[in-house]
Amino acid sequence: MNCKTITTIFKRSSIETDHLAQVIQALHLKHDPEFDRLAYLTALSKTHVAALQFSMLSDEERKMLAEIMDRVDVSEPEKAKGKQDFIKFVGI
Repeated sequence: MNCKTITTIFKRSSIETDHLAQVIQALHLKHDPEFDRLAYLTALSKTHVAALQFSMLSDEERKMLAEIMDRVDVSEPEKAKGKQDFIKFVGI
């Protein structure tokens, strides 16, 4: 599943918090340095009622998000801004 698919599927209906948590866990476990985790998280943040779904994540899931953000390469200004925006959106 790519980023565009995520936003298309969840444009009018929300992703359930437990499914969101599963996606976060999968992104957390993926160790490919070339994989763009930020693109997936940004896509998830643009889904229907995303703010509510992210607010219902457990402390452990929020910790995984923080660890994912720690691994995001911010060498490009666009990625640095995307990371900053996502952190602000989620509140981690």
